[in-house]
Amino acid sequence: MNLAMLLNPAAYGYAECSWCCGYGSSLKEDSDRCTNCGGSGLVRKRPRQREPRPPGTHSMPSIPHAKPPDGA
Repeated sequence: MNLAMLLNPAAYGYAECSWCCGYGSSLKEDSDRCTNCGGSGLVRKRPRQREPRPPGTHSMPSIPHAKPPDGA
């Protein structure tokens, strides 16, 4: 982890650890380091969960089919 990540964690996909409030250690635990973030004070953001699509829907927009010329 570099200094740029610590100064702007959101730009690198990280967030402040909610267990130790970004300190890297917690008085709530017996160990020297926070067990949630490993002592860095930052945790990886979770990707957003997409809602499931209803059955029969497609992820791609429908493309109208080309109609044959009138003389065919």
